[in-house]
Amino acid sequence: MKSFVKIFLLLIVPLNVFSQEIMQRPDARDIFSDKTINEQYEPVKLVFDFSKKDVLSYDYSAFNDSFSESSLFPGTTNQKSKTTSKLTLNMLGNGYAEIVFKDIIVDSQISFDIPNDDISEDAEPVNTKFGPRTAVYQYLSEDGKFLNSQDMEFRIKLMMPSSGLIIKENEILEEDVIMPLNFSGSLLQIKGKLYIRGLGVYLAEDRQYLKIESRLELNSDDIPDVLKDQLELLIVSEGIYYYDIKEKSYYSGDITITTSISAKTIGLNLIDSTISQKMNATEHIEYKASSD
Repeated sequence: MKSFVKIFLLLIVPLNVFSQEIMQRPDARDIFSDKTINEQYEPVKLVFDFSKKDVLSYDYSAFNDSFSESSLFPGTTNQKSKTTSKLTLNMLGNGYAEIVFKDIIVDSQISFDIPNDDISEDAEPVNTKFGPRTAVYQYLSEDGKFLNSQDMEFRIKLMMPSSGLIIKENEILEEDVIMPLNFSGSLLQIKGKLYIRGLGVYLAEDRQYLKIESRLELNSDDIPDVLKDQLELLIVSEGIYYYDIKEKSYYSGDITITTSISAKTIGLNLIDSTISQKMNATEHIEYKASSD
């Protein structure tokens, strides 16, 4: 038998699905649309500045579309979601900041495709709405590390890559990253590579913004040998960002994360000792500085 079972990854912040109208990407002000990029620029150190107390505010949205199946039940499950919130970066003035997602609203829709000769139509989609709520993540350091939160450190690496790397023109930088993954009681540390390249500098509103592109790749190479026959994964993240060189902060980010997982768990079912699950998901994240 096959069926959709949602696989929870710390990579994917609570997002989930909904109607076509909800899935449309929001309009956003683009201060670079009529500007010319300068492909020649002085080296830029990619780091935050939390030496003073201040607050950066962003409009945040995330869209998720996932498809999964499991050997436990027949059929497939599709889940789509939209999450919106106000994202703030609260600088504490001591080299740390806290990230706050405020007024989080999640609209989601889950639909089921169940093969059954007695059912002429698929089950009706289930629509849900959650929020508003607030989530706080404490102690982000200026080099992009989180105190006691490897999960959020990986997440921020995708959203605002800052680790003290020096971006030079015509260079592609490579950085090791680690994604924690809890699989069937095992806590894994999946290693991958983050590639970063500066594309040039825009001058807008009397400020210089470095345009950055990134690509992150995680695969099954770092899965322990004893689990390689139970777990396969491929995660690719691609992003475009605008980094304020003077203020040492991000103006905006546009990131797409594609996830594919195939997993088997053994010994959880008295009838069938092996449960197979598959999931494919695409997540799109956007944030942009707001005047609030």
